Amino acid sequence: MKGRIAIRIFVIASLYAILLFTYTVFSLQGSLEGLFTHWTSFLYLLGLSVLGGSLLQFIIAKTRLSLREKTGRSIPFLIIGSLTVISILVIILLGGIIYKFLFFPDILPGELDESYPGFRLQFIVIGLFTGIVYAVADHSLDSFRFLQDIRLSTRKLQTEQVNLRFESLRSQISPHFLFNSLNTISSLIYRDIQMAEKFIRNLASVYQSVLISYQHPLVDLHRELQLVEHYSYLMQVRFEGAF
Repeated sequence: MKGRIAIRIFVIASLYAILLFTYTVFSLQGSLEGLFTHWTSFLYLLGLSVLGGSLLQFIIAKTRLSLREKTGRSIPFLIIGSLTVISILVIILLGGIIYKFLFFPDILPGELDESYPGFRLQFIVIGLFTGIVYAVADHSLDSFRFLQDIRLSTRKLQTEQVNLRFESLRSQISPHFLFNSLNTISSLIYRDIQMAEKFIRNLASVYQSVLISYQHPLVDLHRELQLVEHYSYLMQVRFEGAF
């Protein structure tokens, strides 16, 4: 799972770095001439994108996990969106400062603004746009996963409920009681056919009452007394005078 997340972050960060680098070169030069001569800047932007994406994913994941443990619900988009935008702006700011000291140590901030007017504003807008797009995509995927987890939990609960009902029904319809009753019927057939027929009817009434009681949590007293009467007859026939 972590390996797939790392691969996804690297692929998305690489595509983002390529697009941002191409846009930056075109914005500064007005063309893409000499694009590949700035490979050191591209490698820096690629590393910053991968590192920033990993850090952003870690911050959002930890925040989402902490809030979800406290609330038990999906995190509102406003919280994740604000956190994402702020994190990306901070990463861009720190990355720009480090880039300036690495590649343009002798150029003052004022000279940079004169040479490339509006460059800072462009990156702020890019950061805001990136944060919004990332927040929307991340929140949509997380909401979908959260909904899938809820559906899976519901299915598990339904399955457990069916299994419990099955176990309850199986415990009520005792196989030993059924086998003993069938043995009693087999012996009565050769001795008293009428008693065997009455025994079968009472046995059927007992199981019918069990099935009705299984389907309905509450059963009236009259039906319960009928069940006791039929069951008593079965025991009297089976054990004769010992019951």
